[in-house]
Amino acid sequence: MIDMINKFKKTVFLVAAFLLSTAVYAQKKTPVSEEKTFLSWYYQNFLHSPKHVSPILYQDSIYTWGIKDDIVRDTLLDVYKNYKGNKSKDYLIITKSERLYINNQLNEMTGKIWSENLFKNSQMLDNYQKKDKTGFYSFSKPIFLRNNTLCIFSMYYYCGKLCAHGETAIYIKRNGAWSKWLLISEWES
Repeated sequence: MIDMINKFKKTVFLVAAFLLSTAVYAQKKTPVSEEKTFLSWYYQNFLHSPKHVSPILYQDSIYTWGIKDDIVRDTLLDVYKNYKGNKSKDYLIITKSERLYINNQLNEMTGKIWSENLFKNSQMLDNYQKKDKTGFYSFSKPIFLRNNTLCIFSMYYYCGKLCAHGETAIYIKRNGAWSKWLLISEWES
C-alpha cells in the first residue's frame, strides 16, 4: 500500500513538473508572417521618412542585456506617463510564465538574428562592416505576448562616438492595428 502511494506521489509530481515546464512555452511560436507584419508596420511608422534616401543600415544582432534590464519588474510602466508622480492607468503586469517566455526569447537572440532585406531600402552590416560606420540601427526580434496582441521591441541607433539612442517599448494591437503603448525605457548619449 505504501509503495502504491509513493508511485502515485511520483506520478503527480511528474505531471505537475511537466505542466510547469511547458508553461514557459505556453505562448504559441510566433509565425514569421506576424513578425514581418510588425516589422513592416514599424518601418512605415518610425523609420520611413524623406530623410532616409540612402539605405537604412542595421546590424545583424543586438545586445540583450539592456533589454533584460528594462523589463526586470513584474509591473511595467511608461517612463514618461509616470514621471514625477504622474499616475497613468496604463501598465502591464507580466506573469511568471510570460517572464520565463520573454527571458527564453531574449536568450535566443544571440549572434546573428537578422538576414538581408529586413526593411525596404535597407542594408545589413556585419561586425566587420559596422566598424567604420555611423548611422546604423540595431533591432531586437519582436517578442509577442497574449495571442500576439502585445509586442516587446527594442531599437538602438548609433550615430558615432558618444552619439547613440535607443528605447524599449511595448506595442499593442487594437482592432488589427499596432500602436506604441508603453515606453519602458529610453536612453541617449
